[in-house]
Amino acid sequence: MKKEEEYRKYYENIIWHMKIYFEQSGGILGIDSNISIDIDYLSPDEASKLQQLVEDAKFFELPEESSESPQHSADYFEYKITIEAKDRKHEVKTTDITMQSNLAPLIRYLRKRALKQKDEQL
Repeated sequence: MKKEEEYRKYYENIIWHMKIYFEQSGGILGIDSNISIDIDYLSPDEASKLQQLVEDAKFFELPEESSESPQHSADYFEYKITIEAKDRKHEVKTTDITMQSNLAPLIRYLRKRALKQKDEQL
């Protein structure tokens, strides 16, 4: 329980000044997308939602790379997420196949934002 409290305090101190860089590549059509988010420019509700997703993913505790995908796998997406917060920077690379379940909600959120941004640019 003590570790959970320390973890929560850490996030409470850093999260409001964070920048997120998200890249998605691969898939059947080879569609790449990316997005940069500065949480300071989000609405309070959106910032809070994103804060919770990062916290629930325990992002800063995740390994930089998940295990390798099987050699004969195809048509999966690869993701690279970098988060800068206060004096800390962490990058995670994963795929649809190897991603940890606690990271999936954050990736879904970032994918939706990246697609929305792409649609708005058309």
